[in-house]
Amino acid sequence: MRELTFQEVESVDGAVTQSDVISTNLAIIGIGAGAIFAGMTAPAWGPIALIGLSVAVTGTYVYEQLR
Repeated sequence: MRELTFQEVESVDGAVTQSDVISTNLAIIGIGAGAIFAGMTAPAWGPIALIGLSVAVTGTYVYEQLR
């Protein structure tokens, strides 16, 4: 094991990237849509909340990329 340099420490952002979060949210939405198409019932606000979360995370990712 080696010691990290100062530049390497500064470049560490975290274990999960925004693109990972976006992919996860899109997968959750896909699972929810699949459940609905399979005939399972869900409250009306469930899919709306998941879509809202995905839009919020996507907006954050785009904002960070434009900075």
